[in-house]
Amino acid sequence: MKKILLLLFAAISLAGAWGCGGGSVALREAEWTSVLISLPTLQRRIEMAVKFETLDGKRALVIDEAVTGDIGYLRKLLRESKVEGEMKDSTLRIDAADGRGLLAALRKAARDAEGETPMPGEPPQNVVRAKSAVLAREISLVCVAKLQETGWLKEAPVAEAGGGGAGAAKSEPGVEPKEAPPKEEPKKEEPKKEEIKKEEPKKEEPKEEAKKEPPEQEKIYVAAPLVWAGEILRKRGQPCEVSKDSTVIVIKDKSAAVERLVWAVEAQRQRIAVMRENVANAETTAGADGKPYRRKTVVVKEDGAVEVAVDPSPLRRVQDPAHKDAVKDPASADFGCVYKPNVDAQSETASLAGAVEEYNILRQIVERLDPRHVIPPIESPAPAPAPAPAPVPPPAPLPEGK
Repeated sequence: MKKILLLLFAAISLAGAWGCGGGSVALREAEWTSVLISLPTLQRRIEMAVKFETLDGKRALVIDEAVTGDIGYLRKLLRESKVEGEMKDSTLRIDAADGRGLLAALRKAARDAEGETPMPGEPPQNVVRAKSAVLAREISLVCVAKLQETGWLKEAPVAEAGGGGAGAAKSEPGVEPKEAPPKEEPKKEEPKKEEIKKEEPKKEEPKEEAKKEPPEQEKIYVAAPLVWAGEILRKRGQPCEVSKDSTVIVIKDKSAAVERLVWAVEAQRQRIAVMRENVANAETTAGADGKPYRRKTVVVKEDGAVEVAVDPSPLRRVQDPAHKDAVKDPASADFGCVYKPNVDAQSETASLAGAVEEYNILRQIVERLDPRHVIPPIESPAPAPAPAPAPVPPPAPLPEGK
């Protein structure tokens, strides 16, 4: 009887261990595959959610948990390195005064999280824990990269007030204070004091130069090339660097930067409206004036303002005698032809999707810099259907007897 009970207990323990492992192997493989597929999207969200800033003279690392997802595992790893943070309104703020100490803690957290990540081709026993480890690793790596870009690590450490080391050691013995006879010679040193007073204005010059140094600049990194919006920002005076796969916006004056970004958002909204009109009229062969619709574009001027212009490219000439707007005159060279708008629906829809993505990224940046601005999002358009093939005329009948 005891053997039977022991066998039952072992079977129950194995079943419980299998359940804690995350279900069947096939289910865990499917869940883990979805995590790996969505990794690029997760990295872009982390780039938007992590930043280093200086507020009231205090440097800090800021992580928006509402964008990244649950960062409880990352906080646990940082606490092991004695790095704490303050969580307020789903935003974690960590003191970055000791930049080198924070860098070491972030690197250790990345290594520890990497150790919890399964090897390629092997599904994890616990998918939830593995996802938390991946999130902690990616956030730590982004924080390390951005901390190194701030330039804070290159600054020399500030010496503590009161002195130390050899100087402090000399002040402890009582021999030197007793050798104070030179105190009776202040009268002989009076000219030296006067010379020092004369040199004081020269020592104040570097202090005045330090006051004239520009304040620290904040940089916003976007993991997408904002080509069209970047052109508007530069022409409005906003420093902006656009590369093949990323954008860096330099914030010198926060209020001025918000004003320029709002301008770019509104210009992008106008561009989206024009592109939607083009897609809607891609097959309009007779408008209110009886003529085919012509594609419109939004042009950026030298001062960053925008205006709507008509695309002068030629219309599409299609042979379709059955079309209601086809040329009916047999004597015309265009007999049986219809002129359609110079709009490629598929290409225009793809450009529209890119414009919507730029708009939503700019909207998030504006709301992050100034929460008083609440800008509604715009949904990405559905892909345009493939164009229908041109009608093929029926074959001519063969002559009799053949």
